[in-house]
Amino acid sequence: MDPTPHTASATPSTEITTPRWNGQPGTKRYPAPSWRGRSGPTPDIETRPLGPVLMALTQADLELQELTTLPPTIIDAKYVASYSWLNKKSPTIVVPGAPPAWTPLDSPRKLREDSGKFFRDPNAARFATYPTEPAIQALFKEHPEFQTTDIDIFGCGSTFGNLLRFASGVDKPFRFSVEVIGNTVFFIRKENSPTELIPNVRGYGHTFPENYTTWASDVKGSESHQRLIKYSFGGFDCVVRFECDGYLPDHPDVATRKAAAPVTLDPASLVDSFTTASISPTRSETAAELKVETAGFRMPQTAIFDIKTRSNRHRPEIDMTDVYPRLWVTQTPNFIVGYHHGDGIFRDIRQKDIRRDLAGWEEENANALTRLAALMHKIVDFARTSSHAKFEVYRPVADRLEIREQPDEGRDALPSGLKAKWAQGPKALGRKSVNVANPWEDGEKCAISKSSSDKLANAQPTSEKMTEATWGNADEHEVDYTACSESCGYCGHCTY
Repeated sequence: MDPTPHTASATPSTEITTPRWNGQPGTKRYPAPSWRGRSGPTPDIETRPLGPVLMALTQADLELQELTTLPPTIIDAKYVASYSWLNKKSPTIVVPGAPPAWTPLDSPRKLREDSGKFFRDPNAARFATYPTEPAIQALFKEHPEFQTTDIDIFGCGSTFGNLLRFASGVDKPFRFSVEVIGNTVFFIRKENSPTELIPNVRGYGHTFPENYTTWASDVKGSESHQRLIKYSFGGFDCVVRFECDGYLPDHPDVATRKAAAPVTLDPASLVDSFTTASISPTRSETAAELKVETAGFRMPQTAIFDIKTRSNRHRPEIDMTDVYPRLWVTQTPNFIVGYHHGDGIFRDIRQKDIRRDLAGWEEENANALTRLAALMHKIVDFARTSSHAKFEVYRPVADRLEIREQPDEGRDALPSGLKAKWAQGPKALGRKSVNVANPWEDGEKCAISKSSSDKLANAQPTSEKMTEATWGNADEHEVDYTACSESCGYCGHCTY
């Protein structure tokens, strides 16, 4: 299919190819992930030393797992909460916030090349004390009675993506922190520095979305939109945080959603947002408390998109094998890619609903995803049975993943009050629990994953050992936090 010129009267092309697939029998249309150049720098273990090794794993440890009777698929993915970072000196988020809208130019024009400084992890850069806190604050603001004790894993696109790289055999070192809070195992992103910058910024990966998307007036001054989704994978209930590039305003689900739940920002805050906005992001004062304001509107997951740019002078098509794994983790259903000839003029812009492609990728990469589920079980089982409430996951070389003690006493994922609230859940606080099954009145889902009834109808345990390992004894889940404290991570098993 020839590229469709993007003009005021033209509709963006929907053809996004996967050039590694030659269409011949026996070949894969959706090859295994590669993530070339996407996973960040090698962990700096000289500046940030490692603790002692507690356990080590190799690929072989994941091959003969017995916890493989559940299909290696994402089940019942749903939007949970969202927030946007405002570009202020004091750390400030607005909840639910909103992603920028896709607003393409009427006609192509030359864009300036990327310049400035861009943080690798906006959450850590803006609130280094507790980078996970903004997500939890946003979740509780939207769902005060959220059933936290049902969540097995809280992670992000980075930590889940790193584990998938290891399970897929993609050779790239990584490191992240782990902390057990109540029933939940938190995977916490860890860069070499909270304010680590993306090096060698070039091309148009930032100026293209700056010119082709627009922030709504009530979230003007936003620098990053973060979303939380909940889904089941490998027998675990997970909450995953990720950054969203934008939404499609013409999507059929958008108009009714925006009209149903508008949220406004007070005038003083809006003026402040305009005043502090700048091209490059501002590092927040790490010693300041996090400010949580109300503004924006809830955006259905079906309308959000990921955006990328490519020069087609030397490489005519984007390699989707670098894209599918990341968008599978975040359950992002739409993808936009802009092509230029090295001159910054985007005459070829393609937009596609990739839900079927992600389902196909998931099916063809079932072996890697089965290993991912097995790896997650290894880490969670260690976390729940070890005396270490905090530790690190470190991958030094291709076929070795280590669980290590955190140096010194480690860092907390959340402040003590918020940690206790998460660990105890709404039942301990005398509130009615809420299972976020219907975040929208009619039950908005991510529309990529199938329902649990669709995928688990034929899934049966193959042995008694599998049943016990996966589900455990019901009595063991009757936990009591009255004797717990911050030092144990509110494990639920302490006694006086």
